[in-house]
Amino acid sequence: SETTWTSGGCGVSSYVTKPSYQSDLSGTNFRNCCDISLDANPATGVYVYYSGSYYAVGGTSASCPMMAGILAIANQKRRAIYKSFLTTVDGADNNVLAYLYNNVLNKPIYSSIFNDILTGSNGNFTAKVGYDNPTGIGTPKANSLVASLLNI
Repeated sequence: SETTWTSGGCGVSSYVTKPSYQSDLSGTNFRNCCDISLDANPATGVYVYYSGSYYAVGGTSASCPMMAGILAIANQKRRAIYKSFLTTVDGADNNVLAYLYNNVLNKPIYSSIFNDILTGSNGNFTAKVGYDNPTGIGTPKANSLVASLLNI
């Protein structure tokens, strides 16, 4: 099972306006964070080997490379079928975040592509069904997400 990491960061921007793909999220005119969750807790994160010893690491040092790898595989497969690389530019046809918010979240395919994290809190925000600030859309099922990203 998955739960919100008690040390995870999230919230609502004080400066960045809400992108169009977050228009269905209530409560504010500013950007909600986070978008997607991955394992960031050092206690359950990944081990790296450095200078003769193994160390458990987590946080964005672990989760960002995980997501980058998923997107790199998706982009490699997209290029093989002559599609453009994915982007996060608001308004672009190949915006991966717009696709996830508008075509996956709260749709029948959601549970085949993401795990919805339903428990836990980081002290300020609590996990709930669908989008929530501490876990975003949820954790990706990598193979299914990559296959889905070939459709945009």
